[in-house]
Formats: sequence, structure tokens, C-alpha cells
Amino acid sequence: MNCLRAGPERAQKEAEFERSKAKRINEFWEAQKKEGKVGESKPKKKNNINKLLGL
Repeated sequence: MNCLRAGPERAQKEAEFERSKAKRINEFWEAQKKEGKVGESKPKKKNNINKLLGL
């Protein structure tokens, strides 16, 4: 009987953990966007790939 009760409680705790994890990830990316760090290296990487391909 205890096993049946542990299932929903565990599922609820796991769902809460996933929500808090997603919230922390979103907060991190919002902070990165505000600081202007998102996408800084992408043009350089693209240019390097183009050079390697001879474009």
C-alpha cells in the first residue's frame, strides 16, 4: 500500500523539480540576453566554417 502512495508523491516532487529547473534555465538565459552575451561567438564560428569550406 505504501508503494502506491509513494508513486504520486514522487511524481509530484519530480514535476516540481523539473519546473524549478526550467525556471532556473530561463532565468540564466534572460540574464545572458540582458548582458549581451548571447550570440557573440556565432558570427565568428560561421566565418571560420566558411573559411574552411572555401566560401
